[in-house]
Amino acid sequence: MLTCESESGTSPSRLRHNPPQGGKPPILHENEDMESLDDINIFEYLSTKYPNETLKGHRQQLYAAASDIAQKVVNYGVITKLDALIMRDAWECSRTGHQNIMCAALSDAIGFEYPYFEHVESIINSDGFLTKKELWHTARMRKKEINVFRGCSTKELENDELGYSWTLDREVAHFFADAHCGKVITAKVSGLSHFAVWLDTAESELIITEIDKSDILSVENANHKINNMKWFERKHLTPLQQIKKKKD
Repeated sequence: MLTCESESGTSPSRLRHNPPQGGKPPILHENEDMESLDDINIFEYLSTKYPNETLKGHRQQLYAAASDIAQKVVNYGVITKLDALIMRDAWECSRTGHQNIMCAALSDAIGFEYPYFEHVESIINSDGFLTKKELWHTARMRKKEINVFRGCSTKELENDELGYSWTLDREVAHFFADAHCGKVITAKVSGLSHFAVWLDTAESELIITEIDKSDILSVENANHKINNMKWFERKHLTPLQQIKKKKD
């Protein structure tokens, strides 16, 4: 499944899974008002709520939680801030060539191979999915056009089922294109005509729905020399940097 495949899966998540040295962060409860992400311990929360999944690993815990939240999205269209935080973690948890956990849970909830983009957008727009920094940068690109990149399989191009995960970093796109033995797409998007948000990750990721072939500027072969991305050292590119670069 390519439509909801994340460019992620290897970079560090913004959420804390394990307690820091010197003490435990508080365990979350569904009725808490969480102003800061710094002390969140999603791992402990999921271990408490889904004890039967603990031995199967964090991915299985995340899927169990994401499945419950996906049902809320499909049935009611509203989720809590804690739900949104968990879904953000589920978005970033993926393996190359597979759906991320958030989209897998949505697909299963609606009984359809591809999650509807309105469900994806509903979750992303929920309080807690984006940080304040991400919201600020996303707002800056609303009235601007920017170039974005995606590494994908040739089948994705042929079927015109372009994925939701894009990047501002051309090298990142080449890395994933190489993993798929595929191509790198360059597309032009506008915050006015596309739903687009920026994620502060090592992949310099943007989630963009409803990109189609009319938005594509170019398609090129993967650069097979890019094989060691050093994700923890990688600079996080922002939309504002690209906007300023285009002006220069």
